[in-house]
Amino acid sequence: MLDFRTRYGPCAVIAGGSHGIGGSFAEQLAAAGLDLVLGARNGPVLDEFAEGLRSRFPTINVQTVVADLSTDGGVDALIAAAEGREVGLFIHNAGTSSQMRPFLELDLEYARNLLQVNAVSMMTLVHHFAGPMTVRRRGGMIIVGSLAGLGGQWGLTSYSAVKAFSRVFCEGFWFEMKQHGVDVLALTPGGVETPSRQRDFPQATGTGMAADAVAREGLENLANGPVYFPGPVAAKAQAIRALGFAEAVEEAYQRNAIFRDAAKS
Repeated sequence: MLDFRTRYGPCAVIAGGSHGIGGSFAEQLAAAGLDLVLGARNGPVLDEFAEGLRSRFPTINVQTVVADLSTDGGVDALIAAAEGREVGLFIHNAGTSSQMRPFLELDLEYARNLLQVNAVSMMTLVHHFAGPMTVRRRGGMIIVGSLAGLGGQWGLTSYSAVKAFSRVFCEGFWFEMKQHGVDVLALTPGGVETPSRQRDFPQATGTGMAADAVAREGLENLANGPVYFPGPVAAKAQAIRALGFAEAVEEAYQRNAIFRDAAKS
C-alpha cells in the first residue's frame, strides 16, 4: 500500500468508522500506521471496535467520539475530537438508508436527517478539515456515496438525491483542490455487505461487495478522482449513464426488486 503517512499525513478522521466500509477503512489505515479519530452514533459498538484496533495495532493512537451527524452537536464533537491533530485524511462514510418506501410514506424527519448527514454535515466537515490541507499542500478526502445517486429510485427518493448531491459536490471540489495538492474522491459502490445492510435488508444478504474490497479500492484510487466505482460497479454505472432519465429510473426499479418486494410486503 502507498505510504499514506508520507503522502497525506499522520492521522485519519473517519465519520461512520465503527463497522462496515468505515471499519474496513480504519483497519487498513491502522495497518498503514496512521493514527485514527473514529466517529459513530453507537458508542458501545464503536468502543468495542476501537479496543480491537488498539490490541492489534498497539503503536497507533485510536480516539473515539460518539457523533450523530444528523445534529450540529455531533459535527462539533467530531471536529473537537480531532483538535490539535494533523489530519491528513478525512473519510465521510455516514448516511446510509435503513428504509425503502415511497417518499410520502416516510417520516419527514427521517428524510431531513438523510439530507443533514449527507449534505450539510458533510460539507461542514469537509470545509473544516480541507483548509489546513491546502496550507500543507497535502491531504486527501473520500466521500462514500452510492450507485443509487446516479438516478432517482422508487423507495429511495431522498437517499438517491442526497447521494447524487455528494457525488456532484466532490466533482467540483476535486477540481478546486487539485491546485493545492489535495486528493478528493467520491467512492461510489453499489450494494455492500455491511452489518447495517444485513440488519435492514436481510433478504439481500450475500448479494453485495465485501466492505474490505470497497475500502481497499477506495484507498488505492484516492488520487484517481473525482469519482471511482469499485469492482463490478463501473460497468453498471456506465450502463446506467447511457440511459435516458426515465429509462434509468425504470431500470433501477427492476434492479431493486429484491428490496422493493420486501418493502411492500
